[in-house]
Amino acid sequence: MVDLQTLLDADEARKKLWAIPGVVRIGFGLKETAGEAQPQNAFRVYVLAKRPLDEIAPAERIPPEIDGIPTDVIVLGPRIAHCSSALKPGLEISREMYGIQGSSGSIGCFVQKGGHFYILTNQHVFVPDQGGDVRPAIYQPSRSAFADVPCNKPVAHVVGEVAPNAVRAEQQFQARTYWVDCGVVQLNDGVAFENTIPDIGAVQQTVRDLVAETMSPVPAPPGRPGVQARPPRQSPYASAVRPRA
Repeated sequence: MVDLQTLLDADEARKKLWAIPGVVRIGFGLKETAGEAQPQNAFRVYVLAKRPLDEIAPAERIPPEIDGIPTDVIVLGPRIAHCSSALKPGLEISREMYGIQGSSGSIGCFVQKGGHFYILTNQHVFVPDQGGDVRPAIYQPSRSAFADVPCNKPVAHVVGEVAPNAVRAEQQFQARTYWVDCGVVQLNDGVAFENTIPDIGAVQQTVRDLVAETMSPVPAPPGRPGVQARPPRQSPYASAVRPRA
C-alpha cells in the first residue's frame, strides 16, 4: 500500500491531476468502493459530477492510477456558501489565491495563543500544493468578484505556512505514529465568533499544542457574542490538539 508520505511528496502526480478538466479538489485518504473504505491509500479526486466514460475525451479522463498511485473519483456534494455575522466551527473558509487552484475547508474551533485569537483548521486549507499568486487574507466563505459583497472583508490572515503555525506530516507522539494535518490562522481584530461545535458543545478547556506551546480554546471575549454552556460530549473525531492531562 502506498504510504501517506509518498502521497504528500507526489507533487508531479498532483500537477497532472490538476491539469485534467473538471477536477475541483484533490485530497488523499483510503479508497472507497461501493461506499466501503478499502485498505488502500489513494488520491481522492473531486469533481462536480460524473459522466459516462464514452462521453469523456481520453485526455480528460481521470486514470485509475497516476505515477503508481491509485485514484478515487468522488463527486463533491452541493454546498450552500453564505457569509455569517459571527464565525462558528464548521463554517467554510478559504485563502485568497489567483492563477492557481485554491482549496477551502472548515473552521475547527478558536484558540488563544500569545494574546491573539486563531482559527484552528487543516494545513491544506490555507497552504497550496503549488506556487502562484497567494495572499495572506482568509475569507468566509470566499472572496467574491463583486466589491460590495460582505464576504469580501477578510476574517483572518496567514502568519506562517510551516511549524509552529502549520504541520502536514507524520508525527510521533507517545511511541505512536499519527498523520497530522493542522494549522492556525490569526483572527482579524473585530471579527465576532462563537466557540461552540455543533453536536459537541462549547469549547472551553485548556489543550496542548503538540507542535509548539499551550493553546487555550476560550469563550468569546467581552464585546463579542458569548458562548452558551452545554453539557460536554465526547467528540468522535481525532484532533491535532488534546486536553492537557
